[in-house]
Amino acid sequence: MNQVKMVLIFAILLFLSCVNVSAQVIKGRVTDSTTNEALSYAAVEIRSFEDDVYIGGSSTNEKGEFEFHLKGRYPKIRITVSFLGYKTIQKVYAPATEYSYLKFEMQEDSQTLNEVVVKGLSPAEKVQRLAYNVSLVETAKLKSTTMDLSNVIDKISGVKIRSTGGVGSEANVTLNGFSGRHVKIFIDGVPMDGMSSAFGLNNIPVGLAKRVEVYKGVVPIELGGDALGGAINIVTDNSRCTRVNASYSFGSFNTHKTNVYAEHTTKKGFYVSLNAYQNYSDNDYKVNIDSYTKFNEDGSNQEVKENLTVRRFHAKYHNEVAILKIGIVDKTFADRLLLGFMGGYEYKQTQNASTMDWVYGARYTTANTLMPQLTYEKRFKVLKGLHVSLNGNYNFGKSYSADTASCNYNWLGQSQPKGVPGELSYMKYRYRDHNGAANFRMALFPADGQSVSLSSTLTTFSRSGKDETAYKPTYEHPSQSMKIVTGLSYKYDYKGKWNTSAFVKHYMNHLEAYLDPEGGINYQDFSNTTSY
Repeated sequence: MNQVKMVLIFAILLFLSCVNVSAQVIKGRVTDSTTNEALSYAAVEIRSFEDDVYIGGSSTNEKGEFEFHLKGRYPKIRITVSFLGYKTIQKVYAPATEYSYLKFEMQEDSQTLNEVVVKGLSPAEKVQRLAYNVSLVETAKLKSTTMDLSNVIDKISGVKIRSTGGVGSEANVTLNGFSGRHVKIFIDGVPMDGMSSAFGLNNIPVGLAKRVEVYKGVVPIELGGDALGGAINIVTDNSRCTRVNASYSFGSFNTHKTNVYAEHTTKKGFYVSLNAYQNYSDNDYKVNIDSYTKFNEDGSNQEVKENLTVRRFHAKYHNEVAILKIGIVDKTFADRLLLGFMGGYEYKQTQNASTMDWVYGARYTTANTLMPQLTYEKRFKVLKGLHVSLNGNYNFGKSYSADTASCNYNWLGQSQPKGVPGELSYMKYRYRDHNGAANFRMALFPADGQSVSLSSTLTTFSRSGKDETAYKPTYEHPSQSMKIVTGLSYKYDYKGKWNTSAFVKHYMNHLEAYLDPEGGINYQDFSNTTSY
């Protein structure tokens, strides 16, 4: 009996070993040849090589993997892998005795679709089709650079950016012959008048903007400003994605520029982004002079007429800015509801006055910026659509200007003591600027190609300060202003062939100041309101 059991056990083991020897397992993984990402649900088919008989087929799982257990033994098999948008792969394999693991790297097929028809216009194309003289530039290809917005705007036809010096110097915009207060700058439709110089065109990295729009002449009501010569609108990127961009550059005169941008949107609609940048430069480049002051050992000085090339020695500049935004997107009550905070610091040394005749070696200015921001957008399903948006900010800024050195400097970097402090005039001037800006827009689309828009922009300005070295009655009374620009427009686009726009604007300006109109000591509170 025991012998019978032993024979049966031996027969079963022999049968299992034969089955195991004859079984063939084919495993593999399908990926993108460029990104190495797994391709889920790619079709995999196996046929015999000799007579092209179908053996089996399935699709890859979420990890791009597949597995086949062949019922028979095949010296050669043909495996075909196909996936929409990729070139089909067909290869011949000689399976191993028991186990084979194969890798397939698929390439995108640019010829999969013979024709692609895209209906609709991008936001940039819609702007260019408006009945205004407008130019724009998109910054998608420049986001990983350390270029600032002034470099980008300067390349637009009809626009000229002139800087008074190196990094941190003032950037003057000329638009079709207009400059200064005749050209207004906006960011997402909100005026930038109240922002400090740390947030100027020559400091803002190009990565902050999605595109830049330049309106030459007539300005639409969405930009609530009294710009006579035109306007520049910086449109930020509000796409929903997760990304990180970082850039750094080093240049002449010990110049460093850094920009880091990161944002993330969760599946539940929570949004957070951080944009931080810094600019630093010694600005010690060489300049040409035709005279300088020579300091003698006996304390006297004399003007020397001589053409020299000298290096600037007191022109260091640096600024740091961080912008944090948090909020929610794609909700029933708001497409975007964001709360932002912007903090910035600026330090700037003053090398010379408006002319090269006056040279300084200790004068400097500083500026601090703390600005909360609010953004709200919602599209309602009313008629053909109702779009409501609100953008606002309020700047709590402080600045300081100092001229306290008790000596004079010349272009050679030499100094000469003097009896009173101040290179130009003794000064410790501290002042604070409280500036607010808000823009409300509402657009209604009653029918195809037609829109009615209402826009109102409020800007406020309040400045107070004092010089610790002197006293003036005006120090105790801040200067204030408030401006409201409201516009109503109607736009009609006839089947994309031509479009027209008709609008009306209302301006209201209110000013308050404490002054003496006659320049004496009879100071009074004055106010003035204009409306047109």
